[in-house]
Amino acid sequence: MKRKEAAILLTPGRLEFVVLSGKQGERGIVTALDPSAWETAWGGGLRAFDSALGESVGAMDASGCSVSVFHAGPDAMVQMFSLPGKRNIAESAARLALSEHCGRVLEGTPHSVSFIGQDTEGDPSLTHFLGCSDGESSARMISDWIGRAGLVLSRIAPVEAGTLTALASAALDRTATGVDVRLRIGEDGSALVASEHGSIRMLRPVDVDLGVLVEAMTRSIVRDEDRGGTVALTHGEARQMLFEIGLPERDTVVDAARSIRGSDILALISPVLQRCVVQVRQTLRFGLDEGARTHARLRVEGPGSRIPGLAEMISEETGLPLDGVGETGAAFDAPGHPDGDLMTAVRSTPRDVNLVPGDVARCQRERRMKWTLAAGVAIAFGAIGIDASMTEMAFRGTRDELRRVSASAETAKSLLELRTDVEQEKGALGAVLASAKAAVGDRVAWSALLREIAAASPSDIKIQELTASRDGAGATLTMRAYLVSKDRTTPDPEGVRAFLETLGGSALCESVAMGETQRSMLEHRGALQFTATIRPRTLPLTVTVAEETE
Repeated sequence: MKRKEAAILLTPGRLEFVVLSGKQGERGIVTALDPSAWETAWGGGLRAFDSALGESVGAMDASGCSVSVFHAGPDAMVQMFSLPGKRNIAESAARLALSEHCGRVLEGTPHSVSFIGQDTEGDPSLTHFLGCSDGESSARMISDWIGRAGLVLSRIAPVEAGTLTALASAALDRTATGVDVRLRIGEDGSALVASEHGSIRMLRPVDVDLGVLVEAMTRSIVRDEDRGGTVALTHGEARQMLFEIGLPERDTVVDAARSIRGSDILALISPVLQRCVVQVRQTLRFGLDEGARTHARLRVEGPGSRIPGLAEMISEETGLPLDGVGETGAAFDAPGHPDGDLMTAVRSTPRDVNLVPGDVARCQRERRMKWTLAAGVAIAFGAIGIDASMTEMAFRGTRDELRRVSASAETAKSLLELRTDVEQEKGALGAVLASAKAAVGDRVAWSALLREIAAASPSDIKIQELTASRDGAGATLTMRAYLVSKDRTTPDPEGVRAFLETLGGSALCESVAMGETQRSMLEHRGALQFTATIRPRTLPLTVTVAEETE
């Protein structure tokens, strides 16, 4: 049975735990964290967050879940690289740029370089890659933290990877016909993209986010003497006030009990908002020419877009008309909200972004292989049992037909022909059954199929994952693997076809079909990632072929 899956968002002010159903949130819980304890927690191996995570797991009854962790750790780094030239050359350049940006050698460092897309227009046309890296010690802290909570680590990725990928993918939409400016205001990090007719003109981070706004609102509010001096909001109060009241009018009383007015709140957050507006203006100035700027429209996305009045203020200050205004309010701060950072990361983060430490990744693969073997054996024997019953019913039907035909002398010739065909089928089936009993007749036989795959794999084929499944036609085994070259060049697909043809000739395989292929890199060598579907022979081993009596 497949493990239940969950996702975790870990930022300075928020621990969000959501149990997933596919890529949708099923149920979740949010724990507010103290941002001032963030750096200390990482220095202590995240043990300061053990209690919060344990309580979340208990509340969601999620012990043993397979979890993906999206975080804003101190060593996490995400960068979008837009480069000219062919895809393989641009990817090599992106890896070099990532290494330089990180300031360390990538080998031995958790990292990934993911293809995001290519401009539809532009001279030169640019290819876009997402580079991610993290410190080995940080990744190991997360792995240990997850293990202490009784969870199974599936994936580690910077939360910003989902943000940038979502923005870039929207900007590269081939159906786009105008000038599009998107600002996503996240929990801990925001980004802005400007695009024109499906081509990215500029993509940059914006250092204004919910965390910055909340932090600004927790500073002391200096009131006049008539209202009693100073007062300060907690992080929780500031966040709630942002989502419920947003950007208030200056004379509005936002908290009658403490005599806090809109002018008090605006005085705290105006510098932050002004910085955001300046960065949007700079992006437009350097990313779009004057003619394009006059036709640009602004869309504000992410958790920050739910703050009442914020999108309208940015639109007014930048002179960009809004392309739709979303709903606002505190309800959108709930765990698992589709527009939140966590669910955006779950949907948008590329599959090959997984920054778990090397030894943890090896343990993951071994665990998947063991589970796949056990599940595959169960599926295969279930299929054999079903097929056996169906074949037995078919034989009974054939015998009944023979008896009915033999009752009529006028159809004697048909009887003889049919009997001959049946005898031939019996003989052929008996031979196949005898062979199948030797090959796949017991629990060791399923292992024999896996050994057959391993024996047929040449040294340049690296099998990453085998997954058993079941469809209407029987059991299948899906393989995900790489064909690796000796250097950084992409290997010829003919090597994959030759391997699959060899595998298809095995007596244990009913058929072998190649699926998708994609250029990639593995262990600093050129690689061709591919999938293949193997349909093993599932024969009715319990059927016995008996001689017919007259």
